[in-house]
Amino acid sequence: MRPWRLSAFLLVLVVLSASGCNARSRGSNVREKNEPVKSMTAGMDSTIDVADAALHAGAIEDAGPLGLWSPPGDACALYADNAANLLAAAACGGVATIVQGDFSSAFDALLADVSRRRFGVDALHGMWGAYAAQLASASTAQLRVYARVGDPAVVAAPEDLAVLVPPDAYTSAALYCDVYPLALDYPDTLSQALVQDGYAATHVLLSLMWLSDNGCVDPTDAAFHESVLAGVAGLIDSDLSSITDLEVEAATFLAYSGERERIVPGFTEALLAAQRIDGGWPADPSALDSNGHTTGLAVWYLHELLFPGRSETMVTKKPR
Repeated sequence: MRPWRLSAFLLVLVVLSASGCNARSRGSNVREKNEPVKSMTAGMDSTIDVADAALHAGAIEDAGPLGLWSPPGDACALYADNAANLLAAAACGGVATIVQGDFSSAFDALLADVSRRRFGVDALHGMWGAYAAQLASASTAQLRVYARVGDPAVVAAPEDLAVLVPPDAYTSAALYCDVYPLALDYPDTLSQALVQDGYAATHVLLSLMWLSDNGCVDPTDAAFHESVLAGVAGLIDSDLSSITDLEVEAATFLAYSGERERIVPGFTEALLAAQRIDGGWPADPSALDSNGHTTGLAVWYLHELLFPGRSETMVTKKPR
């Protein structure tokens, strides 16, 4: 077993055996300004057979009872069984970083809860509680609105939705499309957002994802869908010289949407190479620390590759 793999696995064993998986400071992971960034996957084989990795992960759900959430699709358990699976090793390192995180943003916890539910990652069982705790202690309209991603019983008040600005304004409309009717000009709103590029474009795709998750009638046409998918795929720089949070978000949303083939070849290898020694990912290569949002997206993306075909949606319909 390569040293970095052994270190990552031992880290996970220590973290996941801690009482209650309580959040702890990551101060020991902060490097000096001029210290070179170390990759968790430095020196690894640059060729990854994603299809083979998924095959050995047991990609498709069992036909038996599914329980409350999806059947286990835990990358750490897979890595324990097969240390040669680089995707599992990287995802497992990311899970450990999330568990240790202090979640300065409640939305990092909400994002991690998606992987918990969709792939049965038991180590992330406390993520919904972390979000709920911040909702209780520092409630805002944004927190109240997005709580519905993880709990179908949540229905935000119209006044909470009304104060949101783009992109939250149009993503939240899709999140509540089965409760509140979409505005007649909603397709125009999405079209105007798409041309802004960047996170506006990924959030247009997120809106389409949530319309589908909620089973709502999509007011846009096939040509618009193609424009969105192509636009989001175009956000991933083909030279792969530096991996950013936006690129990881674009790749994750494409993978969730069943459009993995649109992702630039070599992106997965570049993502693994960008992983920090603490198991997390920075928002951009110049950042000193791993980022909760980027790490949560990377963990989700790698699980999509390892365990495709999951039925649990980002917007859950299962009660808490």
